[in-house]
Amino acid sequence: AMELDALAASKGVESLAPLYGLPIPMKGTAAVIDYPSGSGSGVLSGYTPVKNSALTRLIIEKRGLIFGCTNVPEFACSYTTANPASGVTRNIYDVRFTVGGSSGGSASAVANYSCPIAITEDTGGSTRVP
Repeated sequence: AMELDALAASKGVESLAPLYGLPIPMKGTAAVIDYPSGSGSGVLSGYTPVKNSALTRLIIEKRGLIFGCTNVPEFACSYTTANPASGVTRNIYDVRFTVGGSSGGSASAVANYSCPIAITEDTGGSTRVP
């Protein structure tokens, strides 16, 4: 963030568009070298990728700030967002319920105002279910 601020001061804010400083969490299935992202699997829970995914690289290139990975069901294969590595992601409006789909962690991050946007994907309803 400080590097982006210094660049904005020297070249102008417009040079950092379109994602300048926007905090964006990656879905827990995305490869991000700075954060463990074991796809919700207990076996892979400590795995940190050795290189970024193409989407991660694009967000960084466009000056977005990646600040973590969201919770996902194990290998993104469930209608509820729970896994043996990180536990259950609860619905912030009623904790008796979980958030749904493999993008439920992303939905929860936006709903609780941790970030204005989050990365999701919708193979089997992951973005539509939460």
